[in-house]
Amino acid sequence: MLTKSLKRSGWNPTIRCFGGKRIDWGMQQIRAQRAWVGLPEIVIVALGTNDMRWIDTATTKTRIEKILDQLGPKRSVLWVNLYGGNGDRFSKSKQAWFNKTLAKIASKRGNVSVLAWAGKAKQAKIPMSGPLHYAHRGLVTRTKFTVDALNRIHGQIPPAM
Repeated sequence: MLTKSLKRSGWNPTIRCFGGKRIDWGMQQIRAQRAWVGLPEIVIVALGTNDMRWIDTATTKTRIEKILDQLGPKRSVLWVNLYGGNGDRFSKSKQAWFNKTLAKIASKRGNVSVLAWAGKAKQAKIPMSGPLHYAHRGLVTRTKFTVDALNRIHGQIPPAM
């Protein structure tokens, strides 16, 4: 759904996406992508939920900083913040900690934008299929939110002629 929506907006995305992954996995993907064909100028990150389920906050904070260092100061980074329910080792308090920490770190980096998905999801009252996963309407809403934010920040790319 995300790939199709990005392409409709004129983007040519590279998607490296698998469920149940953490920030350290994302760092491995960045190394692999860089070695393979290089990194794009704009990177959207949507990691953190599984870190908050399994990894302590000090390690998670360090990993947020490390992955942003790895992406560097010249690349535009859009990081989708966290939203979920309570349960399965992921709580509203962990979500709040992560989102606050991410915002604080991002505020010190001019190339990093936090996409405030948590606020949008709460406002839209998106349905959940479990503590961590969105029902279909939630996935549609998140896809639209992400693509709209990318287009707002970087301008919609006109279709090729």
